[in-house]
Amino acid sequence: MKACLFLAAFLTMSPALAADQPSCAPWADMKKALAEKFHEVQIGGGLINEKLLMAVFASAGGATWTTVGVNADGSSCVLAVGTDWFLTKPAAPVPGGRES
Repeated sequence: MKACLFLAAFLTMSPALAADQPSCAPWADMKKALAEKFHEVQIGGGLINEKLLMAVFASAGGATWTTVGVNADGSSCVLAVGTDWFLTKPAAPVPGGRES
C-alpha cells in the first residue's frame, strides 16, 4: 500500500516520464513494456523483504531508468522513474573492516 501511495505521488510530480509508463502489470508484461517503450533492461535488484523484490531497469547509456517492485504472486508496480542513471565503482575494502 505504501509503495502504491508513493507511486501515485511520484507519478504526479513527473508527468513527462510517466506518461506512457505502466503503473502495475504482471512481471512478464512489465519487463516487455519497459523494453519496448523505453529500451530498458534489468541491470540489478535486491530484496526489500521476504515478499517483495526491487528490480532496477535502465536504458543503454542510462538515459532513462525505472525501479519496479515485484510481489511474490508475480504482480509488479513501478516504484520510481528517472533519467541519467550512472554506476559507481565499489569502494576498495578497508583492512579490518566489515565485509558486506
